[in-house]
Amino acid sequence: MLAETRAELDEFQQSSKELEEELEAELERTEKAQKDLVVKASKAESERDEWKVCRVCCSTLTPTPGSHGHPHTGQIHISSNTTQHNRRISSA
Repeated sequence: MLAETRAELDEFQQSSKELEEELEAELERTEKAQKDLVVKASKAESERDEWKVCRVCCSTLTPTPGSHGHPHTGQIHISSNTTQHNRRISSA
């Protein structure tokens, strides 16, 4: 009877250890995914704010005669890459 109880206890401890390892691994994956989402959200907010500034800036200026693009550079907005857009404005 004692040997049987000891075997059940050993089996329980082993399965508990395996479950704990699985849960720890899942927690690490979840924490990493959460950090990645926070970074993405921050970048999206920054891009949104940059576009707001550009929209206000661009709405107060008019393109040069003959151009149908950006008031600062005359380039047409075809890229959604805010950083490139802002570099074009800064260098103009």
